[in-house]
Amino acid sequence: MADLALEEYARRLKILDMMLSAHSVLRDRYERRAKGLTLLIMGLSLTAAAVAFISGEPEATIGPFTARVQVWVGLLTCLIFFLAILELLVEWRRKAWAHDEAAQRLSDLKAVFKRAREEDGVMRSDADLPDAYDHAMEALNALRVRIPDARFNALKAKHLSKVELSKRTSARPERRIVLHRLDLFREGLKKRKKKNDGKS
Repeated sequence: MADLALEEYARRLKILDMMLSAHSVLRDRYERRAKGLTLLIMGLSLTAAAVAFISGEPEATIGPFTARVQVWVGLLTCLIFFLAILELLVEWRRKAWAHDEAAQRLSDLKAVFKRAREEDGVMRSDADLPDAYDHAMEALNALRVRIPDARFNALKAKHLSKVELSKRTSARPERRIVLHRLDLFREGLKKRKKKNDGKS
């Protein structure tokens, strides 16, 4: 068992909470992309099969273009092949799995941190909090899954917005969540306008 100073405990909990939100958003994003691409390939494959086997016409018109059925089937087959190669290159399914694994490990670590109790100005736990934290971060490095630098600020803003929305919902649960979202949006616009006015 190792104690953590209150400030250090709060800092680490804040970091892992933000990372948990970021990995969850990225997991969901890559899952949607992977499913969308798979469904597109399946849909085009069914279309190509339907055109090849069902159509009795020598020519088919799609939009403003008219061509022989064999040409359309060939084009669809090339597009399907391209999308299948793209699916291998972008690795959205593997990325979704890696971010899901990262989110799960961070969620487990957060649960360990939440069980800590404050005693004599420090956070005490039956678990070794610094060791558990370091072990989880090493596991994330081993997964080779990182939050992209280019998306970090947007993901952080999304996390902070989620935290603020959670606070407002807890304070006023009777108010519809969409209204809380609108309040946050309006306040964000006001702050941006004030900031821009200050610059000019």
